[in-house]
Amino acid sequence: FEGNRLVHVSPILVNKLADFIYHGPEYVQVRILTKDYCEVICDFDHTLSKYTHNAERVPVCHDMYAYEKSCLMKEFWNLAHKALVDGNVSREDIDCCVMEGGIVLRNNVNVFVNKLNQLSIPIIIFSGGIGNVIETVLMSSGVSLDNVRVVSNFMDFNPEGRLVGFQDPIIHCCNKTYDVLRNTEYFETTLSKRMCILLIGDSASDANMVDDRQTFSCEEVVVIRIGFLNEENDEKLKLFSSLYDLILLSDETFDVPLFILSSIFNIDEVCNHERKKKNFTNSNI
Repeated sequence: FEGNRLVHVSPILVNKLADFIYHGPEYVQVRILTKDYCEVICDFDHTLSKYTHNAERVPVCHDMYAYEKSCLMKEFWNLAHKALVDGNVSREDIDCCVMEGGIVLRNNVNVFVNKLNQLSIPIIIFSGGIGNVIETVLMSSGVSLDNVRVVSNFMDFNPEGRLVGFQDPIIHCCNKTYDVLRNTEYFETTLSKRMCILLIGDSASDANMVDDRQTFSCEEVVVIRIGFLNEENDEKLKLFSSLYDLILLSDETFDVPLFILSSIFNIDEVCNHERKKKNFTNSNI
């Protein structure tokens, strides 16, 4: 991948990919069945969105509260939300913040998410930020939300367009896991049979976003984890290597996740390759 820095590949990744694509004896069955059994789980901040843009760090306001240092995240998020409500924020203010806030999606994120939509594969985006902002950023970048479920903090507005509160539950970096979907209609109708998960994140805690899925699913879940390591750090690389199957260093694109998705579901090319291989073998017998 030109411009990509793939720095770690788990030795069990091949077995996980095989589990993703093997659901029947015929390739056509693989295509039909696999997409019905797959889903994508993804962090937003510095995963779908860039960590740097034009060689400059993208501005953020919450990364100073590191996961390891925080034990009062719910209290902090409540106070932050109250401050926004007390500030008499309007919908127009939110739209203005999105336009001027400097959030930039990684290259080809829109292609990746829209490809998932074509395949009817759901993507769940977890974020401790504000869901209204995330949806606005995605739509302004040409991303279809038909197959997207954003699990984040959503604002409630009154008829005059003024912020009056936030919906429950509060989502922060300590509870950003599959557990918040437990016993929901969305899980029962859309996710319950999907045993193959592509998980994408940029922190150690992101790698555990799906762990609670194991506790309330009767089937064994296969998870391929892709980690974006946004800054070169030997200690963090070692930690990521124990958590993620693939690690991408300082990569501002979504080319590798897109390649994996295309490789798994581009059945026509796989079949053509197998036919050519078979014809070549027969011609040399």
